[in-house]
Amino acid sequence: MEIKNLNYQITISTIIGVVLFLMSANFAFGQAFTLNGDTLNNEARALIASRNYQEAIDLLDKALEVNPDHVDALYNKGWALLGLKKHEEAIIWFDRALVLNRNYVHAMNMKGNALLGLDNPEEAIVWYDKALEVDPNYGFAQKNKILAQQQLELTKIEPADYVFEWFQLLILVPIVFGMFLIHHFRKKSTSKKEKSIEALTPKIASFVDPKKDPQHYLDRYYKEKKYKEWFDKNYPNLTIEEAVGLEPPKEKPKM
Repeated sequence: MEIKNLNYQITISTIIGVVLFLMSANFAFGQAFTLNGDTLNNEARALIASRNYQEAIDLLDKALEVNPDHVDALYNKGWALLGLKKHEEAIIWFDRALVLNRNYVHAMNMKGNALLGLDNPEEAIVWYDKALEVDPNYGFAQKNKILAQQQLELTKIEPADYVFEWFQLLILVPIVFGMFLIHHFRKKSTSKKEKSIEALTPKIASFVDPKKDPQHYLDRYYKEKKYKEWFDKNYPNLTIEEAVGLEPPKEKPKM
């Protein structure tokens, strides 16, 4: 009887040990997958900052294979596609990020940029307004909304409305010359719009961890002498605010 009880206790202990081992292994496996996805996403963000958009997309696809619901990877893929001027595809990925985080102001702002690139300033303004509802002080959305409003005013001007009068009043040569000017104006306006959108798109330095509050880097820069010297040496053409994706201060903070 004692032998049977001993065997029974050993069996129970063995089962409990196996269960605990499997639970710990499963947890470690999940943690490794999460870490791998975050690492790939951060590397891709650095590539986006250096405008290596296709390489970034390749990394982000791998991150999303690990975790299809990695909201930052979804957003960053949209950002990279926007950099390649694939506006419609970019919108799809911004929307996927917004499904998981409906208050993701960066995704709202960048979706507005994509719509602006598709010559849809009215819808772009809608998304800039949504971003500003969540964060009224979000500078990029404020500036991009102004750009969209300016583009909307330009769309109200239709030189083609006056073509019939041109045919009635002018001879052939001035008409051809006038059409050339219209074509040149539209081409120049489109080029300027694309450059403006790109200029207003947030760019961050490769050392910045998107998971951290930008204030973390500002505090280190203004409080740690060695950190400030390192940054100024390696990024002489950037302010610390620009490096973390913020607007530079109007007045230099006191050290």
